Amino acid sequence: MAKDRPLNAVTYIRMAFVPLVVIFILAGNVYTVLAAFLIFVADFLIDIYENRGAGSRGIFPVLVDKLIISSAFIAFAGTRDLSIPVWMVILIVLNEYVTSGLRNIAISRKDNVSIKTNPKLRFFSKGGIIIISIILVVKLVLKENSQIIINDANQLLLKTIPYWITLIIAGFSAASGINCVKRNIEVLREGEGNE
Repeated sequence: MAKDRPLNAVTYIRMAFVPLVVIFILAGNVYTVLAAFLIFVADFLIDIYENRGAGSRGIFPVLVDKLIISSAFIAFAGTRDLSIPVWMVILIVLNEYVTSGLRNIAISRKDNVSIKTNPKLRFFSKGGIIIISIILVVKLVLKENSQIIINDANQLLLKTIPYWITLIIAGFSAASGINCVKRNIEVLREGEGNE
């Protein structure tokens, strides 16, 4: 039990990152974007520590993963310079909460059904943190250093790179969500008579 205490404390620290990430991304100056990037680096390292310290992760650390990454994408949709459409963010966030909802339904059932997902289609947790960190680095380098490339080219790249990265992630998220529902809808229906 003593081993669980530091992990819980660390998870609460990660939970505190959620509002900070949103505030820092929306503020949008070089210092706050750098702070958001450093939070994601810290979160990545803490996530590795949590995984190493606990063989199987509980629901709460997984929920914190979803919250921090969803919050970052929602904040990206709220910034003008990135041009990330809301519909892409909705696909990314919706996939994660549909998967979590199916898992919660399965857990609450009496016949111990488990939800099947395709790990090849999932990117959240470490993958999501890496993608968000890349978008933040692109924003830092291109927005704050207009002397690197001609300013108009900087603006085009600043809109293009995060847009296409997010579009690819949204596509994987949609495929993952559809795959998860297709693989599990029959299992959930079969259990209705057991309750």
